[in-house]
Amino acid sequence: MALKNFQVIELISSKTKAAMTVYFDRLKFNTHTAPDLDYTLYVQLLMDTNGKNFAIQACDKDSVNAVPFSRPKDSKPYPIVVRTPQALKQIRTAMGWDDPQKYYVVPGQKFYDERAIVFNLNDAEEYHVTKRKGRDSDGESED
Repeated sequence: MALKNFQVIELISSKTKAAMTVYFDRLKFNTHTAPDLDYTLYVQLLMDTNGKNFAIQACDKDSVNAVPFSRPKDSKPYPIVVRTPQALKQIRTAMGWDDPQKYYVVPGQKFYDERAIVFNLNDAEEYHVTKRKGRDSDGESED
């Protein structure tokens, strides 16, 4: 048999347009994030043991360290801002991101069965904060 050394590839995750932007003082999740998590009202913030993957996972209000996250499905699409100093410190420390004049955009990967989106911090693109008239002070447009 020609395929005796092959194994079936496990298809446990899916591409998504969800992205997380890491600023010095906040995390911002783009407009694709809430729909990918079925507009969950609360998430848990997770970090892997190596500190290079950050995740958000849908949860109930009563779950340990639940963070308010989304509005109802019929709301206008919007980015979600989460201000959690502990999570920001962990991410910035793990990645050496200590310049308040920079921000990082990290693509997500959706895990359906886990009701989660994982952000590999090594895949982040670095940007410089710019002050532009008529835009957010972070220089990024609201997607």
